[in-house]
Amino acid sequence: AYLKKDGIVGRMPFPTISVVDSGKGAFVPSVLFRFKESFLTHIREVLREPESSLLAGLLVGAKQSLGKDLLDAFRRTGLIHIVVLSGYNLTLIADGMRVFLQLFFKGRTPLYAGAIGIILFAIMVGGSATVIRATVMALLGLLAKATGRTQDVGRLLFLAGFGMVLYNPHIL
Repeated sequence: AYLKKDGIVGRMPFPTISVVDSGKGAFVPSVLFRFKESFLTHIREVLREPESSLLAGLLVGAKQSLGKDLLDAFRRTGLIHIVVLSGYNLTLIADGMRVFLQLFFKGRTPLYAGAIGIILFAIMVGGSATVIRATVMALLGLLAKATGRTQDVGRLLFLAGFGMVLYNPHIL
């Protein structure tokens, strides 16, 4: 039942796997993944461990590079939310893009660019369930800002969760 939310209805113990072809994936995600890896490589060149892994976790949600001991320490102290992506992080990215683009463009163009930036960022960091929820929350936050409404985090979280359950009821 746990795997059903991902569309998995059976298991195959000890399968034989062989690579048939490579390098034929979607163009946009492959470019984004290469950019992310290049970015992380540059971070590792500039900073030592564990600082480089912490920065990678903060910026692109690469928390697995922190190691089990440090992640457990963050969990025990209640600070794990710092190194996971949230709707707030994504809203900051989108709002930063919007403010920057307002210097060059007028109207709704900066808002649309922020939304596209959030979606591309979500693809780049892997699109896990938490990233999808954060992306939906950030997009709803941008929509609220565009329509002049207040951004109530509780309401955004509820709407994001409700939409995700509508899309895939098995995530419950």
